[in-house]
Amino acid sequence: MDINIHLVLDEKPSRQDQKLKTLSKYVQKYPQGWKKRLELADLLYGMGIWQQAIAEYRQVLERQPQLINVRLQLGKILQMMKREAEAIELYGSALALSCNQGTQYP
Repeated sequence: MDINIHLVLDEKPSRQDQKLKTLSKYVQKYPQGWKKRLELADLLYGMGIWQQAIAEYRQVLERQPQLINVRLQLGKILQMMKREAEAIELYGSALALSCNQGTQYP
């Protein structure tokens, strides 16, 4: 099945391959870090390498479960891949998390 999807990217896709190599090496060297892993996941998403982006986003969420924007991004990818049940679960967890964060501050 072919799906046409238009991605809106924040950056121009110049030198993506080099950046991909650099970020991949970095996360291999420092596997416990999450900021560069998130950057790698975003790059993979932008390049259309969604399966690998999903894996990276999940690892980010293991280390930083409070990141609502990562949950939403991952849910969006899963939804585009017709994995609605997983997407709904992520959207629900993002909603619950946002409600909890909203009640923490008076």
